[in-house]
Amino acid sequence: MKILIATIGTRGDVQPFLALAIGLKTSGHNVTICTCPRFRDLISEHGIGFAHLEDGLLELLESDFGRAVFENLNDVWGVLRTIPKVLKRVGPIHHRMVDDCWSAAETSDPDLIIFHPKMFCVPSFAAVREIPAILTMFQPLHVPTGDRPLFGRSFGRFYNRCTYHLVHRLTKFGTRSYMRPWRAKHDIHGRSKSSGPNQTSTGHPIPVMHAFSHCVVPRPTDWPKHASLTGYWFMPPESNPLKQWHPSPE
Repeated sequence: MKILIATIGTRGDVQPFLALAIGLKTSGHNVTICTCPRFRDLISEHGIGFAHLEDGLLELLESDFGRAVFENLNDVWGVLRTIPKVLKRVGPIHHRMVDDCWSAAETSDPDLIIFHPKMFCVPSFAAVREIPAILTMFQPLHVPTGDRPLFGRSFGRFYNRCTYHLVHRLTKFGTRSYMRPWRAKHDIHGRSKSSGPNQTSTGHPIPVMHAFSHCVVPRPTDWPKHASLTGYWFMPPESNPLKQWHPSPE
């Protein structure tokens, strides 16, 4: 099977996917990771295919503006105040990111796409190419649950679930303009218009793999079957740089 993995972010957003890719390659699959060029050598040295992705979003997140953004995400009002400022800065970056990821999908011709939630374009790509997609999370931040809110304090199970749906709607609304040029060129039949961050164009939920341990965060009692806990994805022991490192006596 040919598998495309699309991710963007810091090394913490890339290395677990590389560990997954190594495991998939060992099982006989052909894997390509589409991400920022700063991780090209890390990926290539393990024999995994690399596809280029616009690096501007990561540079923005590492800037003073990006750090200030995360400080305002502690409550609903902070999220609502921050999103318009972010969208204004990331617009050109996202247009290039969509083009790069689509180019990777065309070149690698995958049977399956596994993607980081920042890669909002993937469900649309999967719809047009008529292949499955799997969303991956490293924290329980996407699948609605009444057990805990997505942000802020809990005000009951109904409120908790609403915090997830609010972010889903804002994400879909905030990113749809970035997909219009791509849809006009590549989706003349409109197969992707109903797709979103949590559902396919046919309305079915996108499977979500959560790469953390239930011993650290227990599985919410009301999660649906399409949400799975896989445990952490660690690099092979021989690839762990800490294995060769020893502290000085001091």
